[in-house]
Amino acid sequence: MRKITLESDATGVPVGEIAIRDENLSKYIKKFTTTQLKIIQDAKQYIGISNKKTEYICKYWKKELKLK
Repeated sequence: MRKITLESDATGVPVGEIAIRDENLSKYIKKFTTTQLKIIQDAKQYIGISNKKTEYICKYWKKELKLK
């Protein structure tokens, strides 16, 4: 991935496009679901569990700061 990110920086080609064409990754990318392929093509679509982490942190600090 380091090689791919460096190539992306140098060429301006998105990381996902380079990764999909990479021979070393092809056997893994062939196993991706449609959703996973969309994410690698446009990483902005991926939010993962960030919303759950945000809720947890807010609840924690609300309790810590006694802002019930």
